[in-house]
Amino acid sequence: MEENLISNGRNTVETPIREINVKEWFDVIQRRWWIAVICTLIFAVLGGLYSTRTETPLYSASSRIVIKTESSELLGTLKAFAREPIVMGQVRNSLQLTRSVGFLRSQISISSVDGSLITLVTAVDADPDLAVQIANATVKAYSEQLTDVFPGATVRVLTEAEPDEHPSPINPPSNRAFYISIFAGIAIGIGIIFLVDSLDDSVRTRRDIERHLDTALLGQVTRFKRKELTGRGTRKPVQKRGETTIGK
Repeated sequence: MEENLISNGRNTVETPIREINVKEWFDVIQRRWWIAVICTLIFAVLGGLYSTRTETPLYSASSRIVIKTESSELLGTLKAFAREPIVMGQVRNSLQLTRSVGFLRSQISISSVDGSLITLVTAVDADPDLAVQIANATVKAYSEQLTDVFPGATVRVLTEAEPDEHPSPINPPSNRAFYISIFAGIAIGIGIIFLVDSLDDSVRTRRDIERHLDTALLGQVTRFKRKELTGRGTRKPVQKRGETTIGK
């Protein structure tokens, strides 16, 4: 054990510093390994249940457009205008949807292609065909409303969204949550092991005695099992050839 001298201005206090011993860490984990196993199993079951839960597959469809305007400073405003209620309301009416304008707005995203003037209008829906219809209807409504609100701006459609014969969901099932839960269970289990060990005042090893008594031990007695002691006490003497033993 090392000692650190700390001065408070008047007196010097000797504060013991516990040495970091990797072997002690392994011994602590080995004594209560079952805690880590139980935590890992619990988190693995929870992660497995979360991974196998029923999740609605979502599909996306995108249309490509180019927004032309005399002022480049208005480009960000013109893109944001595509998700305004006036545009979303026209989309809902044209497709005869029963969902709210706010929900329909959450299904639309506007983004630029690699910082260029090409803009993607993407729609997400549980129905891949409806996602295509929403994306194209949004572009159409956006083009009509944009010229009324911003007379100097125009929209040119490059490519419309088209249905895919074999659509793939954008949120496929994943085992990521299961693996994360396993690592989390191991980490939390080890943390609980060290927490329990820090609250345990039992003396088990020679280093524990030296740490608590702040003194070095001269020696230690090996622990014997009862069978070993019994065997030593009843061991028969070795008799050499030619010798005779006379009983008492």
